[in-house]
Amino acid sequence: MQIILALIAEALISALFELLILGLGYAIACMVLPPLSFGNITVEPFRAPPARFNWLGYRRKDGHIELAAAAAGSAGLLIGLFACFAIVLLTRALT
Repeated sequence: MQIILALIAEALISALFELLILGLGYAIACMVLPPLSFGNITVEPFRAPPARFNWLGYRRKDGHIELAAAAAGSAGLLIGLFACFAIVLLTRALT
């Protein structure tokens, strides 16, 4: 019984982590990276067919850099965490 519960817990944690990385991080990356890079960095469409990217998760395409969905999710999550950290610091500095 404990093994089954452990497997269920692991599946739920894995699903939540993937949702956080690929969902929230991907959305942040899609909204923030193109404007910040003046259109030089684009993000791979979420349901795109498999494509070859280098080991860092990007490739050059039509003179632009295209990030893989997983790499964009990680980058977006880091951007989001940095923004939250900056907001906390600013609110503490102003109070």
